[in-house]
Amino acid sequence: LGDSTDFGSLTAAKKASYSCASSTRGIFAGGLTPSDINNIDFITIATKGNASDFGDLTEAKHNYGAGTSSQTRGIFAGTEKYSPTSYNNTIEFITIASTGNAAEFGTKTNTTNSSRSITI
Repeated sequence: LGDSTDFGSLTAAKKASYSCASSTRGIFAGGLTPSDINNIDFITIATKGNASDFGDLTEAKHNYGAGTSSQTRGIFAGTEKYSPTSYNNTIEFITIASTGNAAEFGTKTNTTNSSRSITI
């Protein structure tokens, strides 16, 4: 049992972002600020502190998708765009150990908003 403590802040206030992690880094991608954003933030899990800029997604998006990871790669699949409201089938990846922009990994077989979990 215990109380939470302040770890730090993201580079921008946002909601509805994707997340994934390795044993050393936590990743927060996309979100609403209130419009869609494409930035990716990272934290070093072992030390308190503010998030740093990791790179950018291939397009601004939020929510209705899923993030997952191995120790090497982070994957973000399925999205909703805020304006105009639409869904897409893009799957993107990052290499967690090195900063940089996301790249397209492939596409889902549909464009629904049902990507709540993915496994790699």
